[in-house]
Amino acid sequence: MSWATSIFQFLATAVYNTVTPSPANGEQVPFQCDSAGRLRVAVGEAAFTSGGAMRVTEDPAGLTWATSTADAGAASATLKASGGTFYGLFVTNGGGADTWLHVVDGTTRLAPPVKVPAGGTISIEFNGGRPFVTSLAWSARLGADYTSGADSGAALFTVAKYV
Repeated sequence: MSWATSIFQFLATAVYNTVTPSPANGEQVPFQCDSAGRLRVAVGEAAFTSGGAMRVTEDPAGLTWATSTADAGAASATLKASGGTFYGLFVTNGGGADTWLHVVDGTTRLAPPVKVPAGGTISIEFNGGRPFVTSLAWSARLGADYTSGADSGAALFTVAKYV
């Protein structure tokens, strides 16, 4: 085992539990992971579905953190059906093939298309936010070109930050 591997295993390891732990006040708890070893992270006052997908919550700044995905993942979703400001999107591809993520305001792109590798996680973040007028939506497509076909087999788990 290399020095780097041993030091990182010393600093943090994660435990897979089928039941969420209930620590007592002041008790230390190891990081939690899903059955594939992926770290489970909750931001703010989050709750999880039985499949580990984050549910809607609101952080102290009033920004909404929302997921639109079912336990099995999804191929597209409308996150907000009216105008606002888009701050970020975190996406994990639970499918077996790479896919392209497109984030749009109606038919206007809010971000360049991003390839999401199978089993991978990506994030799109805008520090000052990016305004949208019509709606905030995303879709998985077979290519970087928006005219490419929808990737109906995609299984994306998304968490978006917007107002």
